[in-house]
Order: sequence, then C-alpha cells, then structure tokens
Amino acid sequence: MDQPYLPPEAPANPPSPEEIIARRLFWKRALWGSALLTIIPPLIGIAMTVTGMTRAFNELESAGGGDSEQLSTHVGTALIGTAIGLLVGLVGLILLVISIMGYRRSR
Repeated sequence: MDQPYLPPEAPANPPSPEEIIARRLFWKRALWGSALLTIIPPLIGIAMTVTGMTRAFNELESAGGGDSEQLSTHVGTALIGTAIGLLVGLVGLILLVISIMGYRRSR
C-alpha cells in the first residue's frame, strides 16, 4: 500500500473513452450554439432599429413637418429591438464563457 489515498484531482472511477467523446461533443455543440446566440440577436435588433428609424422618418416626412413628440415616440419604440437583442446577446455571452470552461475541462 504505497498510496493510502488518491490525490484530490484524480477521479475514483475514470470515465470511459465513449463518455469523454460524448462530453466533448456536447460542449462543442454548446460552444457553437452560444456563439450564435451571442452574435445573431444583436444583429437582428440593430436591423429592427434601422427599420423602425426609417419608418419614423418616413412618417415625419409624409406629415410635412416636425412633430418632435411623435418622432421621439417612434425612435423610442425602434430602440427596443436593439435593447432586446443586446440582452439576449449578453445571455449568449455568459453561456459562451460557461461552454468554453466546460469544453476545456472535458479535454
């Protein structure tokens, strides 16, 4: 009995090669999914904002004058898309960091 105990970093039952491959595949898929969740929603939000701003200025032009209250309402509504996109992107970024940590741990 050379070693009375296992070091803390050594697992009692090491995982099988199939389990290791399955974990790596899971974390690789999680990386891709969270990366897409980080990138795509802010882009969609910006596109919604550009569309909303274009619509707001077109309505302002068709009205023939500058009603600042109506314009500010339309601009505020247009910015909601960007805010939602950024919030979803932030959640995606948090998931991306977790996925990177999980993938590195599975190696």
